[in-house]
Amino acid sequence: MKINQKYYYVNKAVTCFLSLALIIMTCAVPAHAEVEKVETTPSRIALSSLEETIDSYMATNQKNTAAVSVVAIKNGETIVNKAYGYADLEQQRKADTSTVFEWGSTSKLLVWTSVMQLVEQGKLDLDTDIQDYLPEGFLKKLEYDAPITLMNLMHHNAGWEDRLIDLWYSSESDIVELGEALQNLNQGRSINLGVLLLIQTMVRLWLLTSLNYRADNPLINM
Repeated sequence: MKINQKYYYVNKAVTCFLSLALIIMTCAVPAHAEVEKVETTPSRIALSSLEETIDSYMATNQKNTAAVSVVAIKNGETIVNKAYGYADLEQQRKADTSTVFEWGSTSKLLVWTSVMQLVEQGKLDLDTDIQDYLPEGFLKKLEYDAPITLMNLMHHNAGWEDRLIDLWYSSESDIVELGEALQNLNQGRSINLGVLLLIQTMVRLWLLTSLNYRADNPLINM
């Protein structure tokens, strides 16, 4: 049978093309661009640009900021350690990394860090009702039926209003004992009650699990 010469060359060209494509597909090694892994903060700021980001923020807000001290540590390595502003505005004495500041709410970080260490040790659970860790009936004026967890306390969404109760005193004689302060905060449902409850939880846990436990210890049922 005589093959049409035109179709013969077309078929030959198609065969060569498919063979070449097959060779390329089987022999070529796919090249993937190496993506550099960039370490970031929880807020997704690259660690390499963290200092620059903080510098930029402080430059924008320096007029309404007296002084700020910033330290960022990851896995034991100090990423940023800087101070901004003035430790003494009148004397124009600049703040540095050794400047002493009043703790204020920064002390909450120590409380939360301690709580998370106990969570890692399996001694506390973030999703457990806080009342399981407190004396029975300790929280008497809850407005909602939903349980309040350690996670709620740490995120300030336990449902309490933000009221300034027993935070400042005009004289030392006005300062009340911790137990009374807790009850006052309980009545007013201040947001800072959550932090005190976290502290109370850790105190009770330590007393109940340590060699210092005594059934008549007043702190157990405070």
